[in-house]
Amino acid sequence: MSNTIVPVIYEHAAQFLGKSPREVSLDSKLMYMAHKAAYLNYGHSPITVGIDIYNLEAEAYGAVVDEADGEEVPSLLSSPCSSVEDLKTLTHFNPRISGRFSCHLEAGLRLQKEFPDTVVKMPVSGPFSIASNLLGFEDLLIAMLTEPESVRSALEHLAEGQVGLMKYIGSEGLGVTIFESAAAPPLISPLMFRDMLKPILSEMISRASVLLGSPPAFILGGDTASIAGDLAELGSSFLICPGETDQDVFFENLGKSDVVLRCNLPAELVERGSDEEIINEIKRLSALIGNRQNTFIGTGVLSYRVDRGRVAHINSLL
Repeated sequence: MSNTIVPVIYEHAAQFLGKSPREVSLDSKLMYMAHKAAYLNYGHSPITVGIDIYNLEAEAYGAVVDEADGEEVPSLLSSPCSSVEDLKTLTHFNPRISGRFSCHLEAGLRLQKEFPDTVVKMPVSGPFSIASNLLGFEDLLIAMLTEPESVRSALEHLAEGQVGLMKYIGSEGLGVTIFESAAAPPLISPLMFRDMLKPILSEMISRASVLLGSPPAFILGGDTASIAGDLAELGSSFLICPGETDQDVFFENLGKSDVVLRCNLPAELVERGSDEEIINEIKRLSALIGNRQNTFIGTGVLSYRVDRGRVAHINSLL
């Protein structure tokens, strides 16, 4: 187990430039400068090039992202989809010309060139997260109950587009992390995850592993303890044990999987917990992890407002 707490940096990087997350998300130079500054401060690996990571595909498919200012992370204002059928008939976007992918890729390539010994990865949304963004979670959930085969077909179609996206990213020499946190229980049931999503994600990860030369990382936050065993069977190279789930149950359900695992501290504790609370939590997690290999403690996603000296302070308590 690593003896330092590893930070997770997305919109927090914008703080280093004194810019809003939205400003940085629109400009490849600012994206590069922000993540470079964050890396020089934290020394974290991998560097994941993104700010509002779940908006990228929806925007490339025609959704409109708001002009959030200040500390706020941009969100979607409107979508071109109003039904599952709309999802199924979307034309897969070209990442070279659609949305902000070229901006992110340019920043990623600059970072990889400047820091060749550090892994640089691009964020790729899972099909359920894309669908929930484009259709709305409530409408998608109702459709899963009333027209499950149609939803399955739509998710397979979106996953196919993401395989193409990962092929493009891999051809440019960068790594991939798949983000699918919209699919976490209790938002959807463990049974729904196993029956509908798990086969699609497994196939997507399997194909990506061939295209990339190694399995991608897979991030699913939320209350995931009940599906930890399923996550371990997806074939990814990396998972997280979220701070917001029952981590003891997560480890129990994870079984003997040797997948690399980041065990997160609760976000509110990282942001404003007392020294005593943080020390006690680190002791608890260290005991839980025990001798498990390829496991370390992380912060979870640092918000924009977290003091940039906070992680160094937490590490000083170890």
